[in-house]
Amino acid sequence: MRLCLATAYDDAYRAMPATRAASLTAYAAAHGLELRVFRTLPDTGRPPAWAKIPLITGLFDEGCDFVLWVDADAVAVRTDADIRAEIEDGKDAYLACHQLTGSPMPGMTVILDVPNTGVMLLRNSAWTRELLDAVWSRTAYLHHRWWENAALLDVLGYRRLLDAAAVNDPDPRAMARIRWLDWNWNSIPGACEGMLPIIRHHTRADSREQRVAAMQSDLDAFLRR
Repeated sequence: MRLCLATAYDDAYRAMPATRAASLTAYAAAHGLELRVFRTLPDTGRPPAWAKIPLITGLFDEGCDFVLWVDADAVAVRTDADIRAEIEDGKDAYLACHQLTGSPMPGMTVILDVPNTGVMLLRNSAWTRELLDAVWSRTAYLHHRWWENAALLDVLGYRRLLDAAAVNDPDPRAMARIRWLDWNWNSIPGACEGMLPIIRHHTRADSREQRVAAMQSDLDAFLRR
């Protein structure tokens, strides 16, 4: 089985490479994974976050059986957990489903499930390619603040955070092909944190500079261990 750990960043994240290279290289080496770091993003005419779609499908075309995608603002902080232990027959997409608090109207508070594309393991299959094609086709979300993640929510039927009048109505056919990962694989500090994070995903920082600082702090702690 060929499993590739992949990530990408553009010039906006140029302060991060040393941090990310050290953590992801260590994780890949610990489990014998192929590591692909894309330092030039494809010219898609879309915001950079969308680039993961053609990069992942390109790795499929190269013969990767699985791609473990990690966003530019995420750092591996443990190497003892092998992502391959999560793989099951019949499951093609593996990602964390976070929970956020929403207030659709005054006086009402609800907990909303939110699948997150920042860390995800995808099987090279016809179903996965169809899923990625469907996400790519949701051009209404090109400039949404969650970009391709918003498109995935729409495709899967998790629309409550996209439209206050909508309801979450997950597509059962898609759910049958998805396995939810423990939050440890996509632990968001200050929001959806795992008890023993494997990958820390700094999505809530106010600026890139804060993300760089938080990631460097993670790396320093990782190297001390």
